[in-house]
Amino acid sequence: MPPKPRDEIVLAEIAKFHPDEPREWYDEYMRAYRKREGGAPSKGIRWDLRLEQYWGIVFRARGRCEVTGQQFDRYQKASNNRRPFLPSLDRVYSTGAYRYGNVELTTVICNIAINDFGREPFYEMVKNAMSSPGLNQHIQQTEPAVETGFLGNLLPYITDNAAVRSLIQRLSGETE
Repeated sequence: MPPKPRDEIVLAEIAKFHPDEPREWYDEYMRAYRKREGGAPSKGIRWDLRLEQYWGIVFRARGRCEVTGQQFDRYQKASNNRRPFLPSLDRVYSTGAYRYGNVELTTVICNIAINDFGREPFYEMVKNAMSSPGLNQHIQQTEPAVETGFLGNLLPYITDNAAVRSLIQRLSGETE
């Protein structure tokens, strides 16, 4: 089904910060919007955010979390199979409505941390992590080395994809 003319304008804008997959990112942003739009009233939260306003927020964020600056990522999965770096619509003041001026785009993981612990503890954690002289050393000691470049970007997709794993096993002669 071809996009509507207004969607073509949105797709063109999304392509500026997601040039490789604008249609896929359009769908991700729409899922984030629809999830909150559908869930807010059932939780007793007022919904006053029009889709046109939401697209303005998406364009303002330019493919990044508005709190941390983390680039949104559709492929990276956590050990629980959730995608921590997908976009999520968050209220700045949790007691307020979903309305323009009280919402921002964050990563899912950022939204969860702020919702579970509050903004001040979240900011305190980030501030301490940024000033920690041992953080880089800790990361190097606890995280496996990942190749950079094209393969490094594909590695999470390859390792989390059963069809790709099966194909690699067949090609290498391994059996399950």
